[in-house]
Amino acid sequence: MYYNTEEYSLTFNNLDLLEEEFIEYIVDYINIHPFIWNELTNRILYNQRITYVKDTTFIITTYEIKERYIKYFFELFKELLRMGYVNKIIYKKEFMIVHLYSECITKALSTPNDWIILMTYKLIKTKINYYNAFLNVTYESNSRKELLDLILCKDNIPKIIINTKILKECYLSNIKKIWLYLFISRFDIVEDDWIKLKFNYNRTLFENELKSLIENNN
Repeated sequence: MYYNTEEYSLTFNNLDLLEEEFIEYIVDYINIHPFIWNELTNRILYNQRITYVKDTTFIITTYEIKERYIKYFFELFKELLRMGYVNKIIYKKEFMIVHLYSECITKALSTPNDWIILMTYKLIKTKINYYNAFLNVTYESNSRKELLDLILCKDNIPKIIINTKILKECYLSNIKKIWLYLFISRFDIVEDDWIKLKFNYNRTLFENELKSLIENNN
């Protein structure tokens, strides 16, 4: 799908079946093991001292992983390999080279806060499915090119963007802009036209707040 205005264009990429299945799997994993997920991501996958990411490949310095996380780490990647979300794992002394199935899965496992977008995406697909939801949409104008986290469309017209990063000088006319966040730091500057939405681990509360923002889209 492609959407174009005088100010910008949006390019939508549909996920394939395996990528959709991966999102189902990883969201369920996070819901069942939230503390393990938090440790694996923040201490290993998001840690640039341990994990190097290039294209769809992870190079992980396994000797840097603390012993109490090793079991959970290998169990997760063994399951990702079994289900086809990882194509191949190569062990080389103190390193593990992981070839992932796609850029979508790579981004989900290596980008801080991307998991809250995946959880929001699944919630919209299952509970607010009168919108078409698209992940990783390319925004392009005369001056910049950006990857947007999540866009909701109705009748092939973009209505709402949900992003973990506030974009300055992003001319999304007639589109409601929602900033989805876990924490606000003193460096965050919230533009007036962005609505703040804090991710809530209580799924019922988060679903109600998300629905309220989406359904009041006039």
